[in-house]
Amino acid sequence: MEQTEKKQKNKFHIFKHHLHNEENDIKYRGPLSYRHLRIIAWVCMMFMALSTVFSVFAKINHSDSLSVTSSVFQTIGQLALPLFLIANFSFIMRHRNNLRKLIVFYGLVALGMMAVAYLFVFRYCFSILTHYNWDNFEFVEDLLSGVLNMYMNKFIFLNVFIDLFLCSLCFAFLTYKPKKYFQGKKIIIFRLFVIFPIIYEFGCVYLKLHVITTDEFMIPWYIFPLLTTKPPMLLLGFLILTIIIAIRKEVYLKKNNCGEDKYEKFLATNANSLQFSLMTMAVLLFAVIVDVIVFVIVSSHISDVKGYDYEEVASFVGKSGLGQTIPVLLIFPLIFLFSYSKEYTDKMIDKIIPAGGVALCVYAVVESLVQFISTL
Repeated sequence: MEQTEKKQKNKFHIFKHHLHNEENDIKYRGPLSYRHLRIIAWVCMMFMALSTVFSVFAKINHSDSLSVTSSVFQTIGQLALPLFLIANFSFIMRHRNNLRKLIVFYGLVALGMMAVAYLFVFRYCFSILTHYNWDNFEFVEDLLSGVLNMYMNKFIFLNVFIDLFLCSLCFAFLTYKPKKYFQGKKIIIFRLFVIFPIIYEFGCVYLKLHVITTDEFMIPWYIFPLLTTKPPMLLLGFLILTIIIAIRKEVYLKKNNCGEDKYEKFLATNANSLQFSLMTMAVLLFAVIVDVIVFVIVSSHISDVKGYDYEEVASFVGKSGLGQTIPVLLIFPLIFLFSYSKEYTDKMIDKIIPAGGVALCVYAVVESLVQFISTL
């Protein structure tokens, strides 16, 4: 009898999370943490930066090998955003009691990246191309806009922090309980504010699609630092995962008839860590399937209406972010090895990683340009 009770107590219920506690926690703990995912994501982002430069080299030199290298680097680079979002989800769950600080941080960094793009990248781009002869300003504007629109799926990676900012806002609107305003039933109004980051996201997608649905329309060069970078269906996955986590919390508190302190202990269990990884993979798989369906429908519709070749339309639609979540399947092994429960006390590293990642990407682009200029 005693042995039967002990067996039942230690039984791992993958979906019945309210049965898990510190006593009957499982032993499995993934070796990767949110820090590792962020580091890997920045390395992937560096490959995206290299892909941009190599694609330009391939066009100028008419080199097939450089073109293939650029495509491989781009595929690796596309893994950066889902890794960022998963790591960010774990990060904001740890700081959900101080969401305001996290949102302000991402917002300020996003604004800083915009300032860098405007004041340095574009400013010096105009200066060099015009040789300080501002009579050529309009010509350079058209040239720069043309290049950015041609390589849209690469240059929209200018500011990943916009995506982190929008996702943090979505999490706040869907889970945060205001202490002063929006009390009682008014909290529904607060929850509905999530529509604003969603509108921003799909507004960017519409703008990108507008390039191929409207003749002779190009996105102006100064709009690019404002565009989101991730495929829109990744935002859908993020929202679904946020809602699942929020519902799961309410179910846990209700089933156990306990306070949030006990729920915090549950979040630190290895069982929760594995369950989070499995839920994440299931949600991303759903997002991939939906993305492929939407991509085919949109491409077919534009092809029929405009009378363009389907393959040509599909390649342009892909630049909007639609149909770009399939490479996400490649990171499933990393997600499975991810440990949500892993904690750190030295918080300074969390600030160093983004700074180091940005510096790495900048170095990759500058070094590539230096090598290219030396061959001229």
